[in-house]
Amino acid sequence: MRSATLACAILIACAAGDAPRAGAQALDDNENLVMGNPSNAMADAVNSPDNFLVARKQFALSYNNSRMIPNWVSWHLDKGWIGGSGRRGVFRTDDELPDSWYHVTPGDYSETGFDRGHMCPSGDRTRTFEDNNA
Repeated sequence: MRSATLACAILIACAAGDAPRAGAQALDDNENLVMGNPSNAMADAVNSPDNFLVARKQFALSYNNSRMIPNWVSWHLDKGWIGGSGRRGVFRTDDELPDSWYHVTPGDYSETGFDRGHMCPSGDRTRTFEDNNA
C-alpha cells in the first residue's frame, strides 16, 4: 500500500508540471492550424521539447527548446486582424514556455549583431492591445 501511494504521488507530481498554460487554446478551435500541424508538434514538454506546440488565438508555433527558437509559426491574416491599437515596441519573454526552460531575454541580443524579431509580425496583429502583445 505504501509503495502504491508513493507511486501515485510521483505520477501526480510529474503530471502537474506539464499542465496547459492559461493562454493555451484547444487545437480544434485554433484557426491558425486549419491547414494542419506540419511537424505534429505537441504541447508536451517532456516528450516533445524540440517540437513543443504553443497554440494561441493569434498564432500557433512549434518551439525548439534546444535551439531556443521556433521551428515554424502559423497565423491567419485578414483585414479583421488589423486595427488601431498600433505596434508595441516591447520585447518580453514567452510565459507559455515551461518554467524549467531557458526564457530568452532582451539582454541575449545585446552586442551580438542580431536583432530581435517577431515570429508573427506585430503589424499583423493591431486589432487590440491583447492581440499585439501576444
